[in-house]
Amino acid sequence: MAVDRAALRRAQYTHFLDPQGEEGEADYDLVARAGLPADVLRAELAEAFERLPDAQRIGVLVDGQLIGIGTRVKVLSDSGLAGPSMGDGDGLSFPLDPGEFRAIRFECRTPGCDRRAFAAFYDERRIPECPADGELMVLTFEG
Repeated sequence: MAVDRAALRRAQYTHFLDPQGEEGEADYDLVARAGLPADVLRAELAEAFERLPDAQRIGVLVDGQLIGIGTRVKVLSDSGLAGPSMGDGDGLSFPLDPGEFRAIRFECRTPGCDRRAFAAFYDERRIPECPADGELMVLTFEG
């Protein structure tokens, strides 16, 4: 089964890009490299909106393909915590290709406690708690 890389890329950025946008709808285009983390792409779009005060819609191109359109309002608004994205409802869909994941490590905040938990993904609304003392765990990345 072929992997639809464009769909995977779109899913990664749905909280601030309109994946249904079509060529010609944007005021400007931003060329982004493949695999760019969502927060970095959002920051690049925010910088573009600052440089282009007349722009309301900026298309994002990855490998020459439009993956979505960012609007000034959506990109510059507060992103808040975890929002609806592909797979949020079913818990089965991952936004990247298999093998592109790094383990997420959660560590206890209590000094001297070395308890850890690992996950392939997480929901900011459900961060694990340390089984020893109940303190919320701090997010770090492995690999």
